Amino acid sequence: MLAEAAKQGVHTVVATSHYYRSQETIDSFLCRRAVAAEQMAPCIPDGMQVLIGAEVLMQKGVSGLDLQPLCIEGTSRILLELPFSPPPSWLYEEMENIALGQRLDVILAHVDRYMPWYSTREMTEMMEFPGLSVQLNADAFLDAKLMRALKRWLPPCESMVLGSDMHHIDQRSPNIGPACKKIQRKIYGRRWLEQIQHDSLLLLPPH
Repeated sequence: MLAEAAKQGVHTVVATSHYYRSQETIDSFLCRRAVAAEQMAPCIPDGMQVLIGAEVLMQKGVSGLDLQPLCIEGTSRILLELPFSPPPSWLYEEMENIALGQRLDVILAHVDRYMPWYSTREMTEMMEFPGLSVQLNADAFLDAKLMRALKRWLPPCESMVLGSDMHHIDQRSPNIGPACKKIQRKIYGRRWLEQIQHDSLLLLPPH
């Protein structure tokens, strides 16, 4: 997957393995992740940087954990996955505790997947959290019908980044390159890609 991503022009990858509070402790996760990162290291193409992070599922009580070790390496930015259900009553308080209590900058993972459960109004409320960024999957831009629905549903957001959400070379494979080519064919595409590139660089640790 890393080799294919490099062919598509990717220079920096953020590896965000899933963390589920209900299944393991953070210490257990960090140990498991460290082993995986060590196994991955020889496979990183020359000239590519791989930053380690996590994709943290929002569950009740998760804000009571020290989430800093799960942030993108070298930053205070945390990638959060929302529940695939109508937003539970505890969700906004948990996000507030993470954003304000722990002073972490929240990135909402693959926002395009939440359309069946979250209204535009509910997403707009989430956009009010300070430092919040939105990540969209490249898949959304390769599906014209999904892209039209996303435009109607997603409220304006200050910071947006693009991700491939790659899991396997055959299924959910690296697809940033094809998505960027399709976006560029639109009138607004090149300017929008430049803004995404700018926002993405702001989420990475300073050089």
